[in-house]
Amino acid sequence: MNLKIGGQDVLVKLVPNLCSDEGALGRFNTRSYDVEIDESLSGATKEATLLHEIIEAINKLCELDLEHNVICTLETMLYQVLSDNLILFDGTFFKEEEENENHCNIA
Repeated sequence: MNLKIGGQDVLVKLVPNLCSDEGALGRFNTRSYDVEIDESLSGATKEATLLHEIIEAINKLCELDLEHNVICTLETMLYQVLSDNLILFDGTFFKEEEENENHCNIA
């Protein structure tokens, strides 16, 4: 899977043994602009880890110098908001609302 982060193409790949070999669920490589996520993780943990690595990439690319605990907090809270509210940002989130605004209900 490919993502664009800050205009950069970033390859996201699932890799074996990342947790056991390095003790990490995922990692962002600033040289190759790729994200690796341990393939053994559950679906929700993979999603949360991807969000974490996206924040890591933004932090590095924009030189924000966020501390890791801040990145972890942002990931946890953003993942909760996005998943609990079924927000996918695929162009459909506001579509229903816009369609409702364009219709007049006459009683």
